[in-house]
Amino acid sequence: MVRLELIDPKEKHKKFWEIRVENEDETVVEYGRICAAPHVSHKDHGSAVEAKKFMDKMLKNKKKKGYTEVQAAAATSDDTKEPSPKKSRTGSLRLECHKDGHNKFWQITVEGCTTVVEYGAIGAKPRVSNKEHASVAGAQKYKIGLVGQKKKGGYEEVEDEGDDSNATPQASSQTSRPQGPTNAKLFVMGARCSALELEKRRDDWSGGDGEDDLCSADVMHGIMSDAPPVARQLAEDLAKAMPDLEDIQIMGSSEGSDGGEIVVIGTPGPDPKAAILNALGIRRVNWESSKKSATLKNIDFKTHKHGFTRDPDEFEDFDPLDEFGEREKEPDMWNEYDQILAGTKILSTLDKGFLFNFLDSHAVAPVIFGGYASDGSIVGVLSSRVWT
Repeated sequence: MVRLELIDPKEKHKKFWEIRVENEDETVVEYGRICAAPHVSHKDHGSAVEAKKFMDKMLKNKKKKGYTEVQAAAATSDDTKEPSPKKSRTGSLRLECHKDGHNKFWQITVEGCTTVVEYGAIGAKPRVSNKEHASVAGAQKYKIGLVGQKKKGGYEEVEDEGDDSNATPQASSQTSRPQGPTNAKLFVMGARCSALELEKRRDDWSGGDGEDDLCSADVMHGIMSDAPPVARQLAEDLAKAMPDLEDIQIMGSSEGSDGGEIVVIGTPGPDPKAAILNALGIRRVNWESSKKSATLKNIDFKTHKHGFTRDPDEFEDFDPLDEFGEREKEPDMWNEYDQILAGTKILSTLDKGFLFNFLDSHAVAPVIFGGYASDGSIVGVLSSRVWT
């Protein structure tokens, strides 16, 4: 585990950023104001090499912003955690992946404050990983986030016979979104997932009070193969242009480290802000505050000569050679830069380009860089931003 802190009384900064590797190929990032409840982000990188590469890159980026390394705090002792009774079992959720010749599974079980993950080739002896969480709610949040990430990678949910608690949790009608102003439908890469799973696999978006989940568990997003054909092709082109998008920090000013993913919104209508709010599956209790906080900035991606992630007004004097160094010495940084430029070239073909965001009343919120395809659908890059 590595912990960084940024303490600057003049700028009123007193915050931390911490990263560790778990299960060899996953990273867990905790960040926020010192002494406040931390925000937590989990990422599955697919290999130990990619997890280490991500960790090293983010540490380098944070240190450039003024963070300094400090000794990590000792692990939380068991007496500060909620009791984890063995009988408090919520069932096992099993996912399988059969794409591209794979025949593997991933399964998670929550027992009180403990999560048990089993994974590996189907028919072979599984690998097992146990993790203790500070609360039952924390264990459930961890589960939903990892399930969302696995579905993005092509894993699909399978039924566990005789256990009704296996299915993805569904929210009650009291917490689901209201009938929105459009029939907008959001489509994602990978397997079908709920709005809550999408929220968790990004940077765990929050409601206006900073506590409640922003999106609903009973709103299901579509899969990209069902998206309108013209928009789907653009989405696939963006994915090919930016294959490492998940590990590229999209919002450079954000306290988080979220990468991005390609999404399509079908039948959005002429108001992109209303369409996005509706398509994301905002919970009813968050609907009014989200409408007030959501923002939309018009963007001409053709003017973003250093990529859609860098505002031309803020990066007018930006020189990648000064920032990254020589290509031979920093190939990974240059590769990310080239991918963002390639993606920006595709985004610049869209009409009515925009940046969808939220005011700081939402501490952790979704952002979308996108625009309209020729068939009237919205195509964009979905990520998150964190303001602490």
